[in-house]
Amino acid sequence: MEYFTYTIGSVSKDNAARLKSIYNTVTSIVFHVGDTSQNEEVFLIISPKDFEVETNRILKALNFKLVEGYDDAYVKVPGDILTDLGLEKVKLEKTIFENETLLRKHRDENRAEAEEVFNVLTLYANLNIIKKYMAFSDENFYFSGWVSKKDRAALEKIAAQYDNMIVMFTDPDAANKPPTKMKNNWVFRPFETLVKMYGVPAYNELDPTPFLSITYLFCFGYMFGDVGQGLVLLLAGYILGKRGVELGHVIARMACSSIIFGFIYGSIFGNESILPTLWVRPFENINTVLLTAVVIGVVMLFIAYLYSIINKLRAGDIKEGLFGKNGIAGFVLYISILLCALCATGIIPGGSAFTPFLAVLAVALVILVLLREPIANTIRKRKLYDTSAGDYYVESGFELFEMLLAMLSNTLSFIRVGAFALTHVGLFMAFETLATMVGGGFGGVIVLIIGNVLIIVLEGLIDFIQCLRLQFYELFSKYYTGDGEEFVPLSSEIRNTL
Repeated sequence: MEYFTYTIGSVSKDNAARLKSIYNTVTSIVFHVGDTSQNEEVFLIISPKDFEVETNRILKALNFKLVEGYDDAYVKVPGDILTDLGLEKVKLEKTIFENETLLRKHRDENRAEAEEVFNVLTLYANLNIIKKYMAFSDENFYFSGWVSKKDRAALEKIAAQYDNMIVMFTDPDAANKPPTKMKNNWVFRPFETLVKMYGVPAYNELDPTPFLSITYLFCFGYMFGDVGQGLVLLLAGYILGKRGVELGHVIARMACSSIIFGFIYGSIFGNESILPTLWVRPFENINTVLLTAVVIGVVMLFIAYLYSIINKLRAGDIKEGLFGKNGIAGFVLYISILLCALCATGIIPGGSAFTPFLAVLAVALVILVLLREPIANTIRKRKLYDTSAGDYYVESGFELFEMLLAMLSNTLSFIRVGAFALTHVGLFMAFETLATMVGGGFGGVIVLIIGNVLIIVLEGLIDFIQCLRLQFYELFSKYYTGDGEEFVPLSSEIRNTL
């Protein structure tokens, strides 16, 4: 081997094919050795030393990877080398056991000291966190933060134990905006994640989580009512929740709503012939399903208006709370337009006599909304317009048009909830037809399984997004600003460092 060099390495399957195709042109002897666990092929390359540079160039182009691990010390035959390696392995394992024994002994002997050092370091780490929120001199320090009202007495009791500690409390104001501590029970708490996607409620703003949770669950169950598919979602949500995925808890609750509506519709894995129907079968009562969705949507909008009125008045905004498009004037206007439409179409028997009165009331309320700023400023004894009168009326005119259009679109938008309930049934009917076309039997069962999987994954995702869209655009846009800051206790920040 004085005049030859050799190397052992691997290439990918594709490059192995290229290497085999040029066997006759390379300046080396190529032996195929075998395959690796990484789906690559191993080759032994023997080349004259005079052609070593050219051979390396070809191998580099093929992304040739050397097989590492060969040592010049191993010069015996393979059997003897394996014996030596076995003996060396025994020696190393004995050394490892001895070192682990010493390590355990050292740990036990120094456990108390290690725990003391750890506690001291943890204390200093926590003190450094607290120092970020305080100003201090050589003899005094000043620490400022927010506490909930129920913790005030406990803090005063602690401070009373130290003679030189002074504690002062101030009430929040416009310049000193407090953070928001969201408090919901275990049913609603996972939905805080969806609320925070839009924003954290302000300190004086109602937490929309309970309302969002109830309406979200209703809409999803209404659109995705199926006992079997709901159970699959429940299992998926439970697994995700156990793995720490917060959305998994939301999915689990959505699944429960789906199961409940599945019993109401009498549907299990799309089959409506097994369970009895507690209300209606969607595809057999299309008008009922669509109209019910709209009626429930109107109720949701009513509650959204009430939320908006409370939030605006709590913030001291009488202009929008009393006369705004989402205030009392806008709420009464929406009711009057709704009643006017019901009376004019004869849905309310004998309601045509009230139509002129309702129309006049609606016009008066439109004018009231238009003049909300000068009226509110007159009450507060300010100048009539915050900007010029022309700019105000141009802007308010467009807002009135947008308000009336939104009242119609927001109401009709809830018809989608019923439409998706029908789509859910229609998709299964389509797969049921395909199962019949393949002749039923085993093939039909496979088609139905694939159909249920697609419905659970695709339609479940679409219904989830649709519910989120209804919340954000139809409801949140009326009553929720979400411009608050979440209250995060200092203890949480300290705990996260341990």
